[in-house]
Amino acid sequence: MPVKLQITCIDKSDSQDPAHRILSVHGGGSGHRWTVSQEDAIRGIERNDWEFYIYRQGKIVNIVIAERDGEKYLKATCDADQPDFLLSLPEWR
Repeated sequence: MPVKLQITCIDKSDSQDPAHRILSVHGGGSGHRWTVSQEDAIRGIERNDWEFYIYRQGKIVNIVIAERDGEKYLKATCDADQPDFLLSLPEWR
């Protein structure tokens, strides 16, 4: 059974290509913070190790793997091509 992880912030690039906009995702709290690169997050989802989600307007929104031009990337289930919901999260500092 996969571990469910809430993404609370991201590290992003200036790229407009959806496959390269998210560099890493971050979450956790109470002294247990975590950081996972987009590539590792994708592998973890594919291996069924992790499930990621975000809160948007008080509701859980699942994060899925999308593919464009043969490249995989993360996005919310309700996003079109661009990972807009993830990009709306605060940037990791």
